[in-house]
Amino acid sequence: KSHPLVCVWCATVFHEGEFQNCHPLEGVLESTGLAGGQVPNRGSRPNLTALRSSLRQAVPLAQAWVRDRADELDDADDRKLNVALLELEALKERQLAHVESRLKRSQAAEALKQGQLRKKQREIDATFDDYLDWVEGTMTLATEPWIKLLCLTTGRT
Repeated sequence: KSHPLVCVWCATVFHEGEFQNCHPLEGVLESTGLAGGQVPNRGSRPNLTALRSSLRQAVPLAQAWVRDRADELDDADDRKLNVALLELEALKERQLAHVESRLKRSQAAEALKQGQLRKKQREIDATFDDYLDWVEGTMTLATEPWIKLLCLTTGRT
């Protein structure tokens, strides 16, 4: 929804054209030595047909892996969000109770007090509804992760 809530980097690993697994990128960079900054380039020509085949497989596999990570984070965020929404509902109730209490003490005519109460309730409801719409629009994950391929290596020395 135009801004990332989850940003994870992964590596899809193939061996001789067969998918092995997906891993967090940091671990793969460490285990391969690529994190050290020295990337060997022998200048050989890789088998592009095999690499293209792996690439066609890698993107959906990476999407599934990222989706699983996002689901885990989303579950944790849902619990936090539910607590926040309960607190927000309690705040709304306290605001309404405050308005009702203030109007009960008022010396105004009962019809006027009821009109003021309905007006204030609409204002409070609108404020909280706007906030809930914002939360839903900005804090929920899209169903399909966006994947950007940054690098393809053969792992051959």
